[in-house]
Amino acid sequence: MSTLAFDPEETTHWEQVRPRHISPEQWKKFESYAAEILEAFGMNLDTPGTRATPSRYLHALFESTAGYEGDPKLLTAFPTECHGGPDCTISQVIEGPIEFYSLCEHHVLPFHGHAYIGYIAHEEIIGISKLSRLVRVFARRFTVQERVGVEIADELVRVLEPHGVAVHLNATHLCTQMRGVREGHSRTWTSFWRGNYESDPQLRTENTINRAGPFDIAPCQSFSRESSQSTSSRNADSNAARGRNPNRSAASAMSRTRREGRRALGSKRARASVPRTLATSLNTSSVVRPTPEPMLNRDALGRVAAHATIAATSSG
Repeated sequence: MSTLAFDPEETTHWEQVRPRHISPEQWKKFESYAAEILEAFGMNLDTPGTRATPSRYLHALFESTAGYEGDPKLLTAFPTECHGGPDCTISQVIEGPIEFYSLCEHHVLPFHGHAYIGYIAHEEIIGISKLSRLVRVFARRFTVQERVGVEIADELVRVLEPHGVAVHLNATHLCTQMRGVREGHSRTWTSFWRGNYESDPQLRTENTINRAGPFDIAPCQSFSRESSQSTSSRNADSNAARGRNPNRSAASAMSRTRREGRRALGSKRARASVPRTLATSLNTSSVVRPTPEPMLNRDALGRVAAHATIAATSSG
């Protein structure tokens, strides 16, 4: 039976309409196969913690692929709240981040991350919680990230017939972290556009799900680098005129650059903690969900400080 959250107000139960049936005999046979494989790979199955591992492993795999039991075609929609004006053509509804977990169909290893879904309603809208459920129905399967995004976008187009749909997924893939190239910090970003989003670049730009990440450190680094260069140049000229030690000047420049970098990072963090608004230049109404405060790049200060030291020393 599916372990997806049960909604007592949902009348169709579209997440559990196609239950998978595994007989007791099949479970027993599969467990013997799993035990044989795990033992051959080195696991000792004769300990209190591992005797039931083959059974637990299979049931965990079954639970993780519960999306096969749902039927998104039974998803329900409601009449739109549009009554003319920009609300009917360019106003966006955004939901995210929606957490999801999937199993890669190539290696049966997990990939997990967040989905952001946006659409421009036409004659119908969909309950916000159904967007989360739709993501899970397609994600909790043996699949690939690209397919999940396409299925979500196409299903929303089918159900709502909206003016546009935008789907953005970012995920960490254990198949590239635990094996193969072993990229420990890489993430995969995919975006999918339908309707007005395809033809209107401004809509894509003003949609928060079109960002490379929830927080971009590059502007802050650029600001700090320019500040360090100008500060070092001014200090070098001043020290040459006054006959000061250039090494001491470099240390002073590095200290000032660190303070400037901290102020810049603090300003960025404050702005990142405020929920983003969409389509501000168009002055349209949107439903926006706040994004969590992102992780900051702590190495940025060190790089800026080192750059300031080199610049000040060379100038001296």
